[in-house]
Amino acid sequence: MRRILTVSLSLLLIGAGIWLFITKYNLNSGISKITYNLNPATPLSTPVISLESNNPGPCILIVGGIHGDEPAGVQACSELAENLIPPRGQLILIPAANPPALTAQKRFFPSDSDLNRAFGSEAAKGNTVGLRDALWSLLIARKVDWVIDLHEARGFYREGENTVGQTLIFSPAPETADLVMKILDGINRQLDSDLAFTYLSPPKSGSLVQEAYEQLDIPGLIVETSKEQELATRVAQHRLVVESIVEAILKE
Repeated sequence: MRRILTVSLSLLLIGAGIWLFITKYNLNSGISKITYNLNPATPLSTPVISLESNNPGPCILIVGGIHGDEPAGVQACSELAENLIPPRGQLILIPAANPPALTAQKRFFPSDSDLNRAFGSEAAKGNTVGLRDALWSLLIARKVDWVIDLHEARGFYREGENTVGQTLIFSPAPETADLVMKILDGINRQLDSDLAFTYLSPPKSGSLVQEAYEQLDIPGLIVETSKEQELATRVAQHRLVVESIVEAILKE
C-alpha cells in the first residue's frame, strides 16, 4: 500500500491528562493511517495504529498481547495493521497491549495482577493499573463500537474441561451472537475438522471484552487459538477470524 500526499504531526487527547503525539499518513486507497503511543515516554508505552476510511461506519478495536506469553495475537495484529483496508469506518489496532509482560514472556509481569481481569476491578495493582486505564480511556475517547481481543490457550476446548483453545468467546449481546453464527461455518471450512472453532459465552468478569459490554454496552469477542499448534498456524488463524469479523461488520 503506497503512501501519498502529506505526513502530519498533531496531538490527540485520549483521556484526562494523557496527550499523545500522532503521525498521520494519507494512503492512496482513501484510508488515513494514524499512529501514536499509549502511555508515551514510560515503560508501558505501546503503539496504536488507526486505519480510518473516508466513508463513515463503525469503529472496531483489535487488541493483541494482553497476556505476555501469547505471541500469536501480537504478530497477527501487527500483520493486520499492514494489510487490512476498511471499506468504511475505522480499525484501531493495538498489537502489544502489555509491554512488560511481553518482554518477560509471562502472562503478567512484574506484578501478579492479570490485566484481563482488571477491567472494572479495584484489585488491580502496579503496572496493570496504568495499562488498564489507558486502554479504557481509548475505548471511550475513540467511541469504539466493537472489541476483538486475541488470545491463546493450552489444549483444545472440551465441555467440562478447563481449557478454551479454539473458541470464540462472545459477550452476551444479540448482535455478537448473530455475528459469531454468521462467520463460524465459513471459518471452519478453511480449517481441518480437528482444529475447528466452537463458541462460548460469556467471557470472564474483569476481561476487556466482558466489561466493555457490561459497562459501556460495546459488543465484542475473544479469539482463543490453541497453543498445541505451531506459532505460524495460530497467527494465520487469528488473521482468518479477524478478517472474517471485519468483513461481516463493515460490509453491512
